[in-house]
Amino acid sequence: MAHYRRLLLALVLATLLTAQTATPPRSIDDFFRDLTAEWMRMSPNLAMSARYFTGPEQDEFERQIGPLTEADRIAHIDKAKQGLAMLRTLDRSKLTDEPWTSADVIAWQLDHVVREQPFLEREFPLEQFNGANIRLVSFLTVTHPLQNLKDAQNYVAALGQVATRMDEAIAVSKAQAAAGVLPPHLILAGNDPADAELRRPGSRAESVRHGDGSENVFGQRHHAGAARRASRAGRKDRCRRSISGMEAGDRNAGSAVAQAYGRRRIVAI
Repeated sequence: MAHYRRLLLALVLATLLTAQTATPPRSIDDFFRDLTAEWMRMSPNLAMSARYFTGPEQDEFERQIGPLTEADRIAHIDKAKQGLAMLRTLDRSKLTDEPWTSADVIAWQLDHVVREQPFLEREFPLEQFNGANIRLVSFLTVTHPLQNLKDAQNYVAALGQVATRMDEAIAVSKAQAAAGVLPPHLILAGNDPADAELRRPGSRAESVRHGDGSENVFGQRHHAGAARRASRAGRKDRCRRSISGMEAGDRNAGSAVAQAYGRRRIVAI
């Protein structure tokens, strides 16, 4: 995930540099812009955090959490291969220094993604530093915006996908185990930073126990509170109905999340 963010940054900077060049070659300008947009559309988490698009398209990305499947990782590698192939078709003799340098940086980043393919089975999806068990919590407690009613509604929609994404990571872990690829036991056992954050008093990720015994580990009170604050802007009746619906959806999602994190612990045994 970190290298995807670095690649995104390089693509965005390259797009800005070519846009600021006095006479940018149209082909390189199109390439940077199109590849950046395509990469964003394959990476909902990045599109959300950068708020790269606008209108309904951006709103849809903010209701999603990117998949954690083997197929998704392969799709990113294939896109990187396509990007490298397109770069090779550019006539560099017509490029000025800035887009040429940008093209070299992008080629290096894309090549880095492609060269990961033989080692994918060694990238453990559940681990104590950058595993799905950590990133899912960070995404919804640190990255996802909560500034108004729409953000809160999008948050609840994204929350409903946490269990699915955790199950995807668990499936990859099980496939690795079946192939004899096992991480050190300490990666999956013992103190889990995500578990500690979920239970830290006063944390945005503080657990909320519901009447049915389920637990919303991402903090219902926080995003429902954001919606209540938005209601002060004069949309009280609609906001009350939205809050009621969000809290009902939140209880269902919270139960699913708790169960998914329980399944993750089974993998660690």
